[in-house]
Amino acid sequence: MLPSQYIISVCLTILGIARDTLIARKVQNITICFATSDSRTIKESPICGCHHTDYIGALQDGKKKVVGDVQMYHSKISYSQCFEGMMLEAIVRLCPGFLNLRNLTLDFANISPSFHSHRLSVFFRCLWTAVEGKLDCLSLVGSLSGYHSILHNPPTLRSLKQLDIQIVNHPHDLNGGLDANALLESISYFINRHSQTLNALKIWSLPSRSQAVDLSPLFSHLSSFPTLTSLDVRLAFNKLFDPSGLQYLIWNTSFTLRRLSLRLNPSGFSMPWDTESLLGCWLSSCLADPYAFSYLKVLDVYPSRQPESVFILLECIKRASGGLQEITIRDQYLQNDEARAIINAASHCRNLVSLHLNVWEMDIHLIDLLSKKLPGLENLSLATVESQFDDFPVSNLSRFIQYPGR
Repeated sequence: MLPSQYIISVCLTILGIARDTLIARKVQNITICFATSDSRTIKESPICGCHHTDYIGALQDGKKKVVGDVQMYHSKISYSQCFEGMMLEAIVRLCPGFLNLRNLTLDFANISPSFHSHRLSVFFRCLWTAVEGKLDCLSLVGSLSGYHSILHNPPTLRSLKQLDIQIVNHPHDLNGGLDANALLESISYFINRHSQTLNALKIWSLPSRSQAVDLSPLFSHLSSFPTLTSLDVRLAFNKLFDPSGLQYLIWNTSFTLRRLSLRLNPSGFSMPWDTESLLGCWLSSCLADPYAFSYLKVLDVYPSRQPESVFILLECIKRASGGLQEITIRDQYLQNDEARAIINAASHCRNLVSLHLNVWEMDIHLIDLLSKKLPGLENLSLATVESQFDDFPVSNLSRFIQYPGR
């Protein structure tokens, strides 16, 4: 449902207030969510956590309507009207005044792939010009077709330090050669343009009911990142048909990387057993580089459900013991003897302050071991299951415990 004239007036009034110099200089973060009127693309936004509705098109109908004469329209609003709206134009005009703007989030996940607008490209070209010398952090959320359009003329953001790429899988993205073109020509090229300045890189392929895209070409075409300290990768490993590119990325950033998050089962559930085996073998192969994982301060990983996953974790913890501060083991429920091995290994991490473990069964001896071996912990999270039969976590115990010995 389209908003009332009152709501539209309030939005325009807020944008008008932002023209004030004192207010404009205080703006540091902007989030813009786009949506078309195609009901098939309306879904929950991963950024805003709410359902998008198409209202901008009601602001303008050619040159016949003015703000004081906005009428309620039927929900069928054209794409060009949506992005010719006064609000988007106002945002572009305001951006040059946001002298302290540092973070920009663009959520275009709800733009239908069937729409291709020259006016949309013009809008983004103007937006990039307005913010290119200011941004420290840029977050992009959308389908491949959206990336292909938005990054058709990619900007060079000279001060960019953090880049978040979230690909929302859309069933219409799998037509023809669009996947390879969008990944190789748009996303990887855009990332590489900022490889010399990036400190943090996030690449997520968000799960959906549609077929996930293979991100292998993206990783294989990434260049070196001499200043990268944080890498966050979340995707389905069984859709990564050639993981060597991701492996080389980890190896090439071994000396600078301080935070590593590898969640290669984004749904949180187990994958087919053969895929779990491949993931375990791949993680083992990552350890072939003696410097991999050695300088980490934060390790957040799903180690697979293979028996050898515990040995992989022990080796990672051993290598990073000199500086490791946080350990998070995702979605793998450990037997008590495995958990004890992890705790004993973590006891050699003299800077460790946070630990997250999943265990099959809570054991008082496990709690005693934690108290004895890790007296300096500030945050502890133990997730367990109700029984050994339902395999479903029902409680988080001892979250954020402050130990007396700290």
